[in-house]
Amino acid sequence: MAQYEHSYDAQAARPSPDTESSFWALGFILLASVLMVTLGTFHILAGLTAVLDDTFYVVRGEYGLDMDVTTWGWIHMIGGAVVALAGFFLLTGNMAARILAVFLAILSATWSFYSIPFYPLWSAVMLVVSVAVIWAVAFHGLEMKEPE
Repeated sequence: MAQYEHSYDAQAARPSPDTESSFWALGFILLASVLMVTLGTFHILAGLTAVLDDTFYVVRGEYGLDMDVTTWGWIHMIGGAVVALAGFFLLTGNMAARILAVFLAILSATWSFYSIPFYPLWSAVMLVVSVAVIWAVAFHGLEMKEPE
């Protein structure tokens, strides 16, 4: 009686965990990229508002960070442009782009925290978006493969 060799491998037929995690990683990196572009736009809008109308933001006197509103606005606009640009670079999957994205999101969160006296609600939204970017890139960025 001839033996029949079964060449079907059940493990090979299933999607590998790497494929599944790469799919989710790509989704989270895409989310982080869109959030960074959005965050950069928020910073640009906040800065533009401060530059065009320096009476829009009112700073409480007891706040320790004493800065001119126009200077604060220019810093926000320049920083926002850098954050938005880094959001586009994040789509490359490059490790340097991921490190830069986390660094800029931490910087953005810190700056948003210091901006709370100028405009509390807007700063809180930018702070939450910054934390979401940090989470997405830090926890799912390593799963994304760099292009070869």
